Amino acid sequence: MRICIRLAVLAAMLGGLGFGLIYLRTDANQAGHRLHMLYAQKRSLEKTCCRLELSIAGLKNQERLRQEAPDLLQADDIGSD
Repeated sequence: MRICIRLAVLAAMLGGLGFGLIYLRTDANQAGHRLHMLYAQKRSLEKTCCRLELSIAGLKNQERLRQEAPDLLQADDIGSD
């Protein structure tokens, strides 16, 4: 009788250990997938940031502003009527 109880306790402990290892492995895999997804999102945001910086640099171009100033002023005069 005592040996059956000991075997049952041992089996329960091994089962608990097995379930714990499965949980940890699943959690690690999910973290890996999330890390990969966040890395891809980071690269996408970096590309968007570079595009926006180039757009801003183009908007700061003084020569282009001088060329477009009359059109902008005319559009502002039309809009204020």
